[in-house]
Amino acid sequence: MLVFSIIFASCQKEKKNINFNYPNKTISGNFDLSMPSIEDGMLVFNDNLHYERYIEYIDSLSSNLTEEQELLYSETDLDPQEIILDSIESSIGFISLRKLNYENLIAENEIGWDDIMNIPDYSDFGSNSEQSTLNSKKEVKIGNNVRKLISNKYEIIINNEIDVISTHILSEVRILERNYPNGDIPLEYLRNLDYSMNYLKIFDLERGELLFDSIGSSVPLNEYAISGNLFYGDPCFGQFNQITLNGFTLVQVSSWFQGYPGGSAHVAWYDIDFGNGDFVNNIQGNGGQFGVTFNQMYIYPNSGNYNITINAKLSANGPIVATKTYNIEITSNSSACNNKKKSNFFYWNYTTDYKASLNLKFYKLIHLPNMSTNKHVKAYLKNYKKKNNKWKIEKTDRMSIHVESKAYDEKCEPHDDPFFVNNSGYWTLTSVFKDNTNSLKIFNSSMTKKLYYNTIEASISIKNNNIIYTKNYTLSACN
Repeated sequence: MLVFSIIFASCQKEKKNINFNYPNKTISGNFDLSMPSIEDGMLVFNDNLHYERYIEYIDSLSSNLTEEQELLYSETDLDPQEIILDSIESSIGFISLRKLNYENLIAENEIGWDDIMNIPDYSDFGSNSEQSTLNSKKEVKIGNNVRKLISNKYEIIINNEIDVISTHILSEVRILERNYPNGDIPLEYLRNLDYSMNYLKIFDLERGELLFDSIGSSVPLNEYAISGNLFYGDPCFGQFNQITLNGFTLVQVSSWFQGYPGGSAHVAWYDIDFGNGDFVNNIQGNGGQFGVTFNQMYIYPNSGNYNITINAKLSANGPIVATKTYNIEITSNSSACNNKKKSNFFYWNYTTDYKASLNLKFYKLIHLPNMSTNKHVKAYLKNYKKKNNKWKIEKTDRMSIHVESKAYDEKCEPHDDPFFVNNSGYWTLTSVFKDNTNSLKIFNSSMTKKLYYNTIEASISIKNNNIIYTKNYTLSACN
């Protein structure tokens, strides 16, 4: 899933009449849109509004088919949305991640798989329209930012205002990708490219949060600064009253002027005051890939508002060179919502020769610079048939999905709020169906309320050879 979130000024618009030629069919439309350009193999959009309108445009063309088009595409095993997006990309001379993934899937499907669990799922890289904007390196440029998916765990945002620095960081990330072709680049290797986080931002797709603090001005008042992550109130990663200090590092910001565009990291000793009378002293930050970080976990015995103070020193008995403070509110010491998941694959053997898979996922998109967060639900249903002892993706008569999601508060009770449907915790209700298809997708976005976890209930139905099969699944997801 890709996160596109920085708000820019309105883009320049121009009327453009666009014609696309599909097999035996020509469709024309008049759209208030300027097409993206291409730079360094990436699509380039003026700003976020330009990007969003382009997504709406290709969504409209590829999703709202006439009966005549549906009939035309039903004669091929290819997905009509893929055919249309191919034509759009071809018209601007661009080869997308979506196209490459789909072609790989088609080629592998010709051979088949011994086990459907080995069939790749590319939906974690976003919807088809989102993937249509990414190049083979999973990159797109929006305004002054290059946005790049590292894996289904991390996305990075490179500030392109200073071209020399951004070019250097992007080049280094591409080298790391070659060394880690599966996308499992250690997080600290990315962070090492810019400890200041002024030019490179790392987004955690699992937590739905930006990682590490930006140091700030490139001409700081202090020589050193502390950077790290403070996580709390998250049932996915511990109890509600647990805090985790993760990846804390002392950064020498004055080294920006000595050849390190994002500062250099130092081994340091830390004193931590948890704001309730408890404290720890002289924790040496010598962990991680480069021996410069420290992690600490603490559980508050009582609810309340607390000020956490972290002091860093260059030696155990030396003076304090940097201070970091946080204000947190511990609302509950409950762990009843613990150990939930944010995604799951379900496999369903509905006959001897037919199977289905359902990928349910809950995720958050963060919006810069105001840090608002939207919650999203994804459901991706696929159908398979066993042929000559190999499983292959296969069309069926009809597929349908009905998704309901309920939101819960810190007491693990349904969240009642006028914002929600029926005041009973529901925040999304979606139903879709499609005939003569091998897959069906829901990408549903919703509210910005802060919640603790939610359930996603999916009812799926497959009509095959005039017989209807149904199944229900539930995912309890952390927020």
